[in-house]
Amino acid sequence: MPENVYQLKRSHREILVTGLSTLSYSYDVNLITLNVLFDLKIGSLKIDGNGFNVEGWIDARPLRQETLPSGNITGSGTTASFSVTDGEIKGNAVLFVNLIGNKVTIRTLNIEIASFSSLSMNFGPDYLVSGQPIDWATWNTGIKSNFDQDFAQFKDEVT
Repeated sequence: MPENVYQLKRSHREILVTGLSTLSYSYDVNLITLNVLFDLKIGSLKIDGNGFNVEGWIDARPLRQETLPSGNITGSGTTASFSVTDGEIKGNAVLFVNLIGNKVTIRTLNIEIASFSSLSMNFGPDYLVSGQPIDWATWNTGIKSNFDQDFAQFKDEVT
């Protein structure tokens, strides 16, 4: 199959009922579990955005703070940029979809392969992790060696 063609796989079971004159049922689906296998390869990608507002929490443990800072994130800005070259990420995830709460949660994430030849980000001085700004020039300079070191050391724990 060519690399740019995606295939959706599905499975189902059938029920055969004989001798039944009436059937009545109802059901509510509140939560769906999805198992996702992924292998994403990116030759090069550059995204520049105008205007952003973020709020939330990143828990990137066991990666070190200099690799991917963990903590409460807040920030807004007028410009943001992200670029990656020769990136690959392969693994699987279990997602819970709460239809009532309109929320998707990653329950389990297993990464088998994570690599790139270059990666850079810049969300400006108002992007804060645990109340502290990111020095984007320093982060961009060290991300490749920091990530390679952390992923080699903590690969089995990156879930």
